[in-house]
Amino acid sequence: MLPKFLKPKVKLKLIRVGSSRDGGYFVPKKIISKIDKIIALGLGSDWSFEEQFIKRKNSIKVVFYDHTINKLFWIRLFFNTMYFALRYKSSYKNLFKYFSYISFFKNDNIDHKKLKISTHTNLKRKNISINDVLKKERGGLLLKIDIEGDEYKVINQIAKYQKIIHCLIIEFHNINKNLKKINKFLKKIEQLVNCNISPNNSFGFDKNNNPHVFEIILINKKFLKKRDYTKAISLKSFPNNPYKINFEITFKK
Repeated sequence: MLPKFLKPKVKLKLIRVGSSRDGGYFVPKKIISKIDKIIALGLGSDWSFEEQFIKRKNSIKVVFYDHTINKLFWIRLFFNTMYFALRYKSSYKNLFKYFSYISFFKNDNIDHKKLKISTHTNLKRKNISINDVLKKERGGLLLKIDIEGDEYKVINQIAKYQKIIHCLIIEFHNINKNLKKINKFLKKIEQLVNCNISPNNSFGFDKNNNPHVFEIILINKKFLKKRDYTKAISLKSFPNNPYKINFEITFKK
């Protein structure tokens, strides 16, 4: 069972945006029309969330930060896709993902900055801080963070900008080792309220069936009404990996 501080505080209508597997998220329906820009820290080979969001609101701007997307990334993806398709009869769709990438980023409202999210900005080393990512933003923002464990190095910078963030999506890794850091972070961002948490079953579960990785969705409280706050919450999730075991999240009382 997860600590009580991780339990969502509000119950909202959530809709799935993006893939039904890894790469998609349940977000509050009421927030979608309010978002003017998505800043995604981490890209990888799945941008279905941003792609579907644009279909719902085509005026939105999207900026990705990910330094790992290079020639070697696409070569590895090609051969990994071939291996799993031949050995496990999985999908071949990622064989030509590079061409989907080129097509997607032709849109003038979409940008991919090949910079690493770090504690401090050093453009010579291709590093940029969250401070420098967010300092010129004015509002209407959805911030999505999936940087494979590096989130703990930079999350403390988010509190300064919480008022301009309409929705925050963040994936936390190695939960058991970092519960104190997560608790401290959630206390700092009091403007943002937890509305959903879901396990990422790709990384497995511990002996108590708690996930090693989970995704949490937070909404700016200015969009909430008194009736939204309730103890009778219901979690929404799909298994990130349909081929691996999945467990429901439960909380301590």
